Amino acid sequence: MFIVRQNKDGVFISEKINSSLKKIFNLPEEHFEGVSLKEFLDEKTYLEVSNRYKKCINENSPISYEEKYIIDNTGPRYWNTTILPIIDKENDIVRIFGISREITQLKRLNESLENEVKKRTQELESALEKIKEISITDKLTGLYNRHYLDLVLEDIQKIVNRHDIKYGLILLDIDDFKLVNDTYGHNIGDILLKEFSLLLKNSIRETDILGRWGGEEFLIVVSHTSKEAILTLANHIKEKIEKHSFSKVNKITASLGISLVKKNEDVNSFLFRSDTALYKAKRNGKNTIEIEN
Repeated sequence: MFIVRQNKDGVFISEKINSSLKKIFNLPEEHFEGVSLKEFLDEKTYLEVSNRYKKCINENSPISYEEKYIIDNTGPRYWNTTILPIIDKENDIVRIFGISREITQLKRLNESLENEVKKRTQELESALEKIKEISITDKLTGLYNRHYLDLVLEDIQKIVNRHDIKYGLILLDIDDFKLVNDTYGHNIGDILLKEFSLLLKNSIRETDILGRWGGEEFLIVVSHTSKEAILTLANHIKEKIEKHSFSKVNKITASLGISLVKKNEDVNSFLFRSDTALYKAKRNGKNTIEIEN
């Protein structure tokens, strides 16, 4: 607790302080009582303190606030302070009576809790991002999974209907993949699927979307395309597969079925046309490309 008086020049003078305040600032009594606050407060601090006191006097109303001081090398210390004016009009004396409660430990605890909450929040956000990634990613190949591709196809249907943007689908199937598993084992089959996925990923544009449709089938969603452009891309992919040397199995081929998404066509329809084209490619000797109009 403390009492401060304002002299005729508007300077604030320390009149009384309790033992707790003396102990905190570790200064002798003569430095506090009857001494101008300017003598033991730096200019910036005195200005802040005096402004609060003047506001309290001018409004003739209590004021509560939080204040911070660095007293020693332990770091900032904090107080909740309430001041109220005591105006003695008869003797023309104006005083401030104040009560301060130190909240340094509580403040530091809150800061520690806030930092812990921030850390946990970041960990949670990272975990949620990982969960989101897992939910749309095929575990073996790292490509988009069937669930995500279904969502993409629904969006494409809406985009084509509203904006008439040309989209196409390429459905690929590795030829005779069952023979690979039967001959070399499923472990080699998995390695082949990973290599095949990487080859496809390196063969398309950044704007195209590639995913594992299921088993040894893959789907490429091609944006802003035409019949000629998507056939060129399909031939490029087919040639890269033919020329590539895969681990253990060396050479493989793939069949490709293509369809262009039509306006006002539902998802099942253009998927069916891609699947029909792929079936034709398989029936026509494999390692071929078919397009279904």
